[in-house]
Amino acid sequence: YLSFTVDENVSSQHDLLVAVHKEIAYSDNDGSVSLTFNHACAVVQFNVQITNTLKTTKLSGNSLTVNSIVLRHVDKQGNYNYATETWTNAGAYTDFTLTNTALAVTTTTQRLPCGYLFMIPQSRTANGTEGTYLEVNYTTSGAKTATIPLNVNWQAGHLYTINIKLGTTTITP
Repeated sequence: YLSFTVDENVSSQHDLLVAVHKEIAYSDNDGSVSLTFNHACAVVQFNVQITNTLKTTKLSGNSLTVNSIVLRHVDKQGNYNYATETWTNAGAYTDFTLTNTALAVTTTTQRLPCGYLFMIPQSRTANGTEGTYLEVNYTTSGAKTATIPLNVNWQAGHLYTINIKLGTTTITP
C-alpha cells in the first residue's frame, strides 16, 4: 500500500497517479511492461451564483463578493491498496481553505478562481457543523459567513463540482 496525505496548503496540492499491472508476461523480448495510470484522488471544484430573488430584493445596489470557502472536517490522509485499488482512510480530519476566491457574484454561475482540491476519496455525512460542511465567507454591505452541511461520496478519478447558490432564505450547495 501507499500512505498519502493531502497538503493543507491548497496551492501546493498534487494529484496522485497510480499504475498496477497484475499479470506480467515474461515472454516479452524487450522486457517492457504495459501500464495504465489512474487518478487515485478525487477532484473538487466550486461554482457560485446568486438567485434572481436575492439580486432584486436584498442586495439593493450592493454587490456580493465571495472572499473564501472553507471545506471543513474531511479526511486528509489515507492508505491506497494497490492490490484492491481501494482507500482506507486514516481518520485524520482537517479543514481546507480556498482563499484565492475573490469574485463578484452574479446571477450567472461562475467557477471560483481559486481552482480545485485534490481529495482522498471518502464518504462523509452532513451533520450541521459536527460533520462535513462548507463555510462561505462573503461580503455584501459587511462581512458575513454562511455554513452549509455537506454530504460527500467522492470516488477516485472523478471530478465533483459543488454549486453554491446564494438566495434570500438559504444558501444551498
